[in-house]
Amino acid sequence: MNLPAQTLNLIGCGRVGQTLARLWTQQRTLALHDVCTTHLDRAQAAVALVGAGHAVGELAAMRPAPLWMLAVPDAQLPSVAQALAQEQRHAPPALVFHCSGALDTQVLEPLRAIYAAAVFATNFLPVLQTVAEDLWLSSGVPRALIAGLRASLLRNAVDNITRLGPQAALTGPAARGDTAAITRQAQALHTYDPQVGAAYEALSALALRIAATPASPPAARPHPTAP
Repeated sequence: MNLPAQTLNLIGCGRVGQTLARLWTQQRTLALHDVCTTHLDRAQAAVALVGAGHAVGELAAMRPAPLWMLAVPDAQLPSVAQALAQEQRHAPPALVFHCSGALDTQVLEPLRAIYAAAVFATNFLPVLQTVAEDLWLSSGVPRALIAGLRASLLRNAVDNITRLGPQAALTGPAARGDTAAITRQAQALHTYDPQVGAAYEALSALALRIAATPASPPAARPHPTAP
């Protein structure tokens, strides 16, 4: 059974990058997607040599791919990794590797932070909603009401975040600086579940820090039904 080859993006058109891309393409190990270098003619020449891929002259023109190979000179690796992290910050997580024998993976650290950001933006949301549902149920809220309650709160939160930005959309005791309320809620949650209580304290500390960070006045006010 022939499985479809994974897609690879190539940044840099030196001999190492071209040779590896050509071998993987010939063996049908990987399918070359986009090839990028600062000189478009060199990217086009690399595509011709490999026999696959699409040549582009800038990182912004590259499409997402599950695999990225950085085949650039060692001195350029840090800046290329930083630029790639910025350009692909909204793309799905991917595996990025380089061809340097002198540098370790630390040079790719900016990319790790970008993918961790995606975890915070999306992956933790189902976890938080599960905790909220368990708390509602344990407090006697009928299960039939929870879906509507959750949908209303999430819609308001997303609307405020997209209109105002996350900092201006912050509500609740942390936004008000009400540390006494935070302490009372944390104590109650530790009694309910120590792990949930610890998570509440950690997230509240982050919320207090965000609320205390100077910011420009928002152009609009949060939705009036936000908690």
